[in-house]
This record gives sequence, C-alpha cells and structure tokens, in this order.
Amino acid sequence: MNIAVKIGLSAAALAFAASPVRAADGMPWLPGKLTGSFSIASDYLFGGITQTQHNATAQGNIDWDTGTGLHLQTFASGVNFGDERTTEMELQGRYHGAAGKFEYDAAFIYFWYPGGLKARNHDFWVIYTQAAYDFGVARINTSAYFPDVYGRIRESAYFITQVKVPVTPQFDIRVDGGYFIRPNGQKNVTDWNVGGTWKIPKWFDLDLRYYGCDARFAGNLADNRLIVKITRSF
Repeated sequence: MNIAVKIGLSAAALAFAASPVRAADGMPWLPGKLTGSFSIASDYLFGGITQTQHNATAQGNIDWDTGTGLHLQTFASGVNFGDERTTEMELQGRYHGAAGKFEYDAAFIYFWYPGGLKARNHDFWVIYTQAAYDFGVARINTSAYFPDVYGRIRESAYFITQVKVPVTPQFDIRVDGGYFIRPNGQKNVTDWNVGGTWKIPKWFDLDLRYYGCDARFAGNLADNRLIVKITRSF
C-alpha cells in the first residue's frame, strides 16, 4: 500500500474522529474543525500533463481549520514519473479570509516526494495566492502558483481561472483554464478542462471532465482525455 492510499485512509479515520466529540467541560477536544476526503481518479493531471502515466490513482486530503483563518493541510496522491517516486505529498499552511462574497487565500506549499533520491532534488516549495467572487449565477476563482523548483528561484508561474456555474443544488458545470509561464525561454503552456460535478448526498461526489493541453513537447503525457474522479468527504 503506497503512502497516498495510507493518507487517504488516515483522512477518513481522522475526519470521523473530528466529529463533535467534546470533553467534560464542554470544550472541543481540538480547536476549529478537522475535515478530510478520499478520492479515486482515473488520472492525475497538473498543468495539463499526467503525473501518473495516465493511470488511475488514490488521493487523500486532511484539512485543519483552526478557526482563526489559518488552515494546515496535507494532500497525497500516487504518481508515476518513471523513476523511484511513487507518491506526491503537499504540506500546506494557508490563510483564508472573506469579505461578503469575496474570498481570498495565501499559502505556502511544500511538494515532497518520499523515496526520491536527494541527489535529484525533486522536492520544491510554492507560494500560492487565490481570489474568488460569487456572483450568484457563477463563482469565479483565480489563483497563481509561484514555484521554487530544484532548490532555486526560477522565472516561472502558473495561473488558473476557474468558473463554476450551479445548475441545481446537486450539480454544477465547471470550466477551468490555465497558463504556465516556463523559465529559460521554454515554450509556455496553456491547459483547460470542462465538465461537471454531481453531489450524491451522504455518498460521494462524481467529477467528470475533459482535459486538454498544448504541451506538445511532453508527447502523449499531455494527451487530451476524459477523467473521472469519485470523492468521499468527511
């Protein structure tokens, strides 16, 4: 069992434990709120490029909302880069704020690949920002990743705009577009996806989207494809 599956199962266990259990004095055993999710996806893409050689993978997430705006979060997924790495973990500290229908986030994310050779220096960190506004008929979200790859600051950035249109309380349509500015004169990349998410109350969410990308240098790793993802949240 790889680390991604273990994290996913841990997310479920911790989230169940985080249901309103209170001490004798009536105070929560843990400040704030602890939530989690476990997913099975037919592929895992980032920036339009597969991270799993187009294979299915398990993913897990745990989020601790401290109640002060500060969130501590971890995410794990299986990966396949054709080397010794089999798991990606994201360790995140994030501040979330809101003013009416406007929301914003600022985060520091560390991407860790357990088992990766230190000499290859695959691990890296990212500064992340996000802003969103709910117009009622649609929610628009814009985010930006500024990565430090291979241990040094590089002139790269990844921008994403996401539009979510609620159709019913259980179904919404989603359209995303991304633009990756690559360093050292490399060709920039545009990616996109369109689809929908169905919420099946008390069971799971079903996400079905078609993904596209113009990263022809990546060969079949950037092939357009339909991806199915099932998520159980706790």
